[in-house]
Amino acid sequence: MLVFSFSIEKWLLLGVFTTLFLASCKGNGPTESEIRMVQKTIVAVTENGDKLTDFSVYAGSLEDKSCSGEELAAEITREANTTLTVCIQADGHKPTARVISFDTDGTVTVTLAKQDDDGNGGETITRTYEIRADGADTLVAGDLYRSDTGEVLNDGSASGEITLPRTDQGIELCTEPQFFAESCDIVIPTDTDRAIVIRADRKAAAVRVDVVDETGDAVENPEITVEDRGNTYTYKAGESTHHFPARAGTRLVRAGKDGYEPDAETITAGADVEVTLTLVRKEELPACSDNDDNDGDGVADENDGGCVDLDGNYDPEDDNEKLEGFQRIMSFSGAEETFFVSGAKDKRERIFIRPFQKLPSSIQIAVSISVQFEKKVSADQSGEEAAIKVKAGPSSDNLNNVNLSEIIPDKGKESWVDVEVTSITKKFFKTGTSYEFYFVHASKIRGESPTNGQDDFVYFVPGRDAKVSITWFYEPEEVNSQAKDRQLQTRQFEVASPINDITYNVREEPIGEQELYRR
Repeated sequence: MLVFSFSIEKWLLLGVFTTLFLASCKGNGPTESEIRMVQKTIVAVTENGDKLTDFSVYAGSLEDKSCSGEELAAEITREANTTLTVCIQADGHKPTARVISFDTDGTVTVTLAKQDDDGNGGETITRTYEIRADGADTLVAGDLYRSDTGEVLNDGSASGEITLPRTDQGIELCTEPQFFAESCDIVIPTDTDRAIVIRADRKAAAVRVDVVDETGDAVENPEITVEDRGNTYTYKAGESTHHFPARAGTRLVRAGKDGYEPDAETITAGADVEVTLTLVRKEELPACSDNDDNDGDGVADENDGGCVDLDGNYDPEDDNEKLEGFQRIMSFSGAEETFFVSGAKDKRERIFIRPFQKLPSSIQIAVSISVQFEKKVSADQSGEEAAIKVKAGPSSDNLNNVNLSEIIPDKGKESWVDVEVTSITKKFFKTGTSYEFYFVHASKIRGESPTNGQDDFVYFVPGRDAKVSITWFYEPEEVNSQAKDRQLQTRQFEVASPINDITYNVREEPIGEQELYRR
C-alpha cells in the first residue's frame, strides 16, 4: 500500500498555488454590472424650427439617404461611447442622415429641409406671371398657389415672379382673387416660351328685391332699378332677382310705382343681397297740386295753364292739368285795294275782320287767346302803330261789348313782319261770340290830333296772299258736352267776305297744348 504523507506546511503551500492558478484563468474585462448604457431621443424640426410630430427614424448611412434600413424608435438606447448613423424622414421634407454619438443621455435635434417641388431635390426655374380678369383683361391682385400642395407662390400680387421646379411635368397653378371665382391653369415650368397668365372669372352677385306696401303686402308690378357706377338697370316685368358682377363698393336699389312714394336702399356690390323696399301710398292730391306733370306738357301745377279757374287764377283744387286748343285760320288773296289805317283824318279806323259766323263758345273760358297776321313796315315812315278793337256780343246786330287790345308797336325794317297780339282775353267775349275786328290807329287811341298820314299801318295789299289766325286754349272740363263736341271737329271751307267780295279759305281745327308753350 502506497501511503502519501504530507506535512501541514505542504498542505498550506498547495492551497496558495491553486488559488493563484484559478485566478489566472479568468478574463480581464469588466463585469456585466459594470457596463454603462446611454439613451438618445431624436426630435425632428423644420427649417423654421417648428417641431414635426410625424416622422420616421431608420438605420442608415451617410452615403445612403434613402432611409431604406431598419426602422427604429425615436428613443434609442446603446452602450456608452458608441455611435450610430440614422436616417430621418417626414412627408414633404428631404430625408436627412445623421451620426449620433452615445456619450451621454440627451436629445438630438435634426433639421429637415423642405423637399423640392419635384420631390427629387432638383433644380428650380424662375417664371413671371400675371393674373387677369377674363373679358376685361385687366390685372387683378390675388394669391397664386399650387393646387397639389396648397403652397402659396406669391401673396396678393397681380403679377410678379415665382420659383418652380425645373420639370417637364405640368403643375396646376390657381388663384381666387376677391370677387372672383377660383381659376386654374396647368403650366410646364420649362416651357418658357409661353407666358403664365391666369384668367379669373368674376363672380356674380345676386340682388333680390321684394317690394311691399306699408301693410307688408306685395306691390304688384313695381318699377325696380339698380344704379351701378353710372349705369341703371331696370328689372323686367315679374323679375325680382338679377345678377350683377361682384365688385367693391355699393349699389343703389330703387323701387317706385304710380300712387306711391318711392323707396331706395344702398347695398354692397360684392355679395348676394336680399332687400325689401317699402312703398307708402301717396296722399290723393288734385292734379294741380301734386307736383307731377300729369299731362306731359313740361310744366306742372301753378305753372300749367290748365290749372287756372275761370278768372285766370291758379286753382290748386283743379284735378285736370290738360288744356285743349282751337284755331281758326282765314286766308285770302285778290284784294283790289290796300287796307290800312293812319293818323290822317278819316283814316284812323277800319274794319279788319267781319266774320261769317260766331266763334265757338269755348273762347269764353279761354286761358290764352292770340291773333296772328302780317303788317307792312316802311322805312321812310314812323308811328306805324295800331290796336285791335274787338266788338262782340250775342249776335251780329248786337255787338255790345267793345274792347281794345294793347297797341302794336312800330318795329322792324322795310318788310312784312309777323305780328302776334296776345292781349285779347276771354272777357272780350263775355256777352257773346259774334264779333268784328277793327284796326284803330294809335294816334286816335292816345287822343292826338290827326297827322299827315305818313304813319300808315298796312295789313292787306293787292296781289299779296294774306292770312289771319285766331287761336285759344281752354280747360276742357269747363266746357259743356255739346260745345266740346264741336271743338273736336276739323273743318275746311270757303266763304265770301262782305269786304269787297273777297273769298276766304277757312280752316278750323283743334290743336295740342304743346303749341301754347311753344309760343
